[in-house]
Amino acid sequence: MNIALVDDSTMVRANLTSLLTKLPGVHVVGHAASEDEAVALINLKLPDLVLMDISLERGTGLDALRRIRLTGNASRVWMLSNHTASRYRELGNQLGAEEFFDKGIELEQLVAEIKNNL
Repeated sequence: MNIALVDDSTMVRANLTSLLTKLPGVHVVGHAASEDEAVALINLKLPDLVLMDISLERGTGLDALRRIRLTGNASRVWMLSNHTASRYRELGNQLGAEEFFDKGIELEQLVAEIKNNL
């Protein structure tokens, strides 16, 4: 499974990369920190799964998701955030995000879910 990581935090991207590369068959194909970088990366690499933070350096993960869907990109997108408000979940779902994880407390659940999808 090819995965793209989109998060404004270098530490979160490094932590996720470390966790994910321990899983057999999982390859992190790139990182992005801003909305424009995310759109370019996702449309270039066409990953199987995108782990996308809502808050980015410039722009938002929700806007990046909206933009990649407009290009017809069908990569699976799981949203990450420290914002647990249901309105973010609803917006993500409306735009085509399949899952929503609180990156502060649900990383183990995220990794388990990826294992289940291999």
